[in-house]
This record gives sequence, structure tokens and C-alpha cells, in this order.
Amino acid sequence: MAKVPLKEKDSGGTRYEVGIFLRKRSYRISKNISVIFDTGCPETLILSQGTMKKLDVSYNNLKEDKIINLGGLKHKEYHLGEITGYFRDINGKTVKTDIPEVKCLKCTKESKKEQAYRLPNLLGMKFLKEKDLDFSTKGTPTLEGDF
Repeated sequence: MAKVPLKEKDSGGTRYEVGIFLRKRSYRISKNISVIFDTGCPETLILSQGTMKKLDVSYNNLKEDKIINLGGLKHKEYHLGEITGYFRDINGKTVKTDIPEVKCLKCTKESKKEQAYRLPNLLGMKFLKEKDLDFSTKGTPTLEGDF
């Protein structure tokens, strides 16, 4: 089991983040992002509207799902499908994993778009339960731009 180090996001030790390199050839995705661990999130991975802009993926090509509330905003949820993710373990070795059922968000109100862009990407419980990775606060974490 690979040990992947996390970075404490706040001084209270309740929010942790890690860098991940995403790749999906069919959408020409090849980018580093940071994700926050969210034990209250039932999904595998949710990408924010700001990240979708950085990835340059059009929502027009994605299947629209339901409306959800997140960060005090209403968002349309879209399906991106499976994506390949790469983490760095505590020894600096790259660990590849497939991430199924990736979702992405788009704020329903254009006037709130700027606020929606500041929301983090979320790595949820479904991913944490299904993957053979040991996330730890020991070691030097890899963050966005470190790959």
C-alpha cells in the first residue's frame, strides 16, 4: 500500500489537501490540481468550476445530472466519467490510480460565478474507501505544481 503525504490546510488539523496530476486523453486533460479531503462528500472526486476553466473542458460535452448545494451556492452537477490520477508517495514515487465517476460543478447563477471559482476540489469517501492508498500527515506533501 502506497503512503501518500497530506498537507494540513488549516491549523486545527481538520482539513487536509494533496496534489494530484489528472489525465484524460479524450478531453485533453493533463494538469496538476490540489484537492481537499472531505469525509462528508459521498463522491469520488468533485471538480470545481474554477478547475474546469483551468482544464479547458466544455460543459457542453458532459452529461448534466442534478442540482446540488455546496458552499452556499446551487450548482448543476455534470459527469466527466473516469479519469486517471497520479499521486506522489512519501518516497517521491508516482502512484497511478483510476478515479471513477468524476463529477464537476457549474454554478446556476452567473452573478455568483466568481464565488464558485474559489470553491476547492473535493476528494470524497467513495474514493478513500475504494483505493489502496494510505494518506498520512507524515512526509512532505505534493501540492499543485509539484509534479
